[in-house]
Amino acid sequence: MASPTDPAPEPPHQPTAETPASAQADPNLSPELAAVGTGLAALETDFAALKQRYQQVICDRTQAQQIEQQLQQPDLSEAAVQQLHQQLQTLEINLESHLFQWGALKEPFWQAVRFGGVGLILGWLLAFATMRSPQPAESSRPWPALTTDSANAGSRGEGNQVV
Repeated sequence: MASPTDPAPEPPHQPTAETPASAQADPNLSPELAAVGTGLAALETDFAALKQRYQQVICDRTQAQQIEQQLQQPDLSEAAVQQLHQQLQTLEINLESHLFQWGALKEPFWQAVRFGGVGLILGWLLAFATMRSPQPAESSRPWPALTTDSANAGSRGEGNQVV
């Protein structure tokens, strides 16, 4: 029986929305559950980055609209117009730069290399196999030449007898 001086047992850790999945790692979990936890942690990180990027896009679009409205004002100096065009160009580059990332091409690139390479190797093997196979005799006809005896027998009906 537990004595009153023993510390109270801790309740099992319940995951909460505030607790990241990586902090919930339990050494007693099976490898499959640990992989799920790792995947969830990666998903949470990616989702947070996506939310941050979405907020940045909204902010940049709003700022670009404000700059376009300022450019429509007729009483701007040439230096102010140049500065606004430069800011607008910078915002467009920021908006476009996150839409395309070279890292996104990594997997499709290696799949193309892998399957294209396999196709190329199979093609070489088939070409090599057909070059090594025996070639038919050089003949102008695609069928074997008939001898004169079998040709004469066929015209008289003697060669097609059924016994």
